Amino acid sequence: MLRCSILTTLTFIVKGLGSESVYLYPFLTPVIQLSTDVGQPPHVYLLEDGLELWSSTLKCASSMTPELLHLFNNMPHLLELSSENLRTSFSIIESYILLGGLEFLQAWGHLIVSTCNNILGTLKAEGNLMLARIIEVVFRMFPVEGPRLFESVLPKIFQAVVDGQEYGPLLAIYVSLFAVMLLKNKPNFDSFVQMLAEQYGKSANDLIGVFLDSWLERMDSISKTERRKLTTMALCSLLPFKQEVIHSRFAVIIEIAVDVLNELNKGDTYPSDYLLMNSDDDEDEEDYDSQEHLRRKELNAKDPVYTVKLTLFVRDTLRQCQQAYGDQNFQAMMASVESSVINELQSFINSER
Repeated sequence: MLRCSILTTLTFIVKGLGSESVYLYPFLTPVIQLSTDVGQPPHVYLLEDGLELWSSTLKCASSMTPELLHLFNNMPHLLELSSENLRTSFSIIESYILLGGLEFLQAWGHLIVSTCNNILGTLKAEGNLMLARIIEVVFRMFPVEGPRLFESVLPKIFQAVVDGQEYGPLLAIYVSLFAVMLLKNKPNFDSFVQMLAEQYGKSANDLIGVFLDSWLERMDSISKTERRKLTTMALCSLLPFKQEVIHSRFAVIIEIAVDVLNELNKGDTYPSDYLLMNSDDDEDEEDYDSQEHLRRKELNAKDPVYTVKLTLFVRDTLRQCQQAYGDQNFQAMMASVESSVINELQSFINSER
């Protein structure tokens, strides 16, 4: 009990010191090492508090250190335990990614990928969400390297979307992963779909069509505004590409775009596209002033969801679409959209003049 109390007290001290807690590392890291090492008998009663101390230490760290990186050697065995402490373990992994970036992923990315391959989709709802968020953070930080790293996991996620296996928050993250690929690294998405098409013995266009239909049908189950904006931007980014699989879904994509524009423009209470004014995402209140909170804000500052106005994005995309298809074909495409939707869209675009 005394040791547990000491760990709890240390957690409060670390939170109080913030980034200055780095000066306690010579004392802190051996304590974390011992309490989270499943090969040591004390872990039986120290593990939960040790994980909390580890998590708080990472969130308050201003930079990665050799001591912190070395601590991750305890993680592989922790992931083999029951799901009781997986929530904190996943949170620790996410903190390492935000803190250590590519240095950490080069050292331990294989473990995260292996974990996703083995247990993603088999956990309870919260566990699946946390694991999927880890992938999402990697994709947002490294839109080129991330999809390459998780190449073996993506087919499972793609199939889950196509088969309609998931709804709600987990589906939203799954779709968001491909939205990031489309916006930041479309050639990678195209290569991925082509690879799947060859495996399934289908054409890439057929596969994209089935995927888009499943995505479009489930847009209403994506409730978080940030992800609705992201996925809408990704869908709109497809419009200038002269492919029948996209052309035939033009009207549905425009209708979704107008719906999300209405959500983002809430009258006099909010400025136009209020996400541009609020990039705090869904931070835990207790971590609001931590170094990790600052890292998340820096990540959001590079994210089109928080930096690009959706009205302008849709307007510019439609101009590219008009150039690609020509005036006559473009007008025919616009005519396939309900007039009330076109009027709303025009109203949004005119407001930017």
